[in-house]
Amino acid sequence: MTGNRMYHHEGIEGAETRTASAERIRAAVDDVLRLGTEHQILVTHGFALTFVVAARSCLPIEALGYGTA
Repeated sequence: MTGNRMYHHEGIEGAETRTASAERIRAAVDDVLRLGTEHQILVTHGFALTFVVAARSCLPIEALGYGTA
């Protein structure tokens, strides 16, 4: 596969790129972590979970092109 999968747009009005999804999810994870509570539970589906794990692992979004579903 060639090209940048993170910036590909399907052409559907209002749809997000993978990069936009990753950025939005990373911001949400950061907000949850800033709460400073001892236990935190995040509920999501598989596609978004990839970005949650990447955020917790401090992986750069640019590196996620082939690590996502």
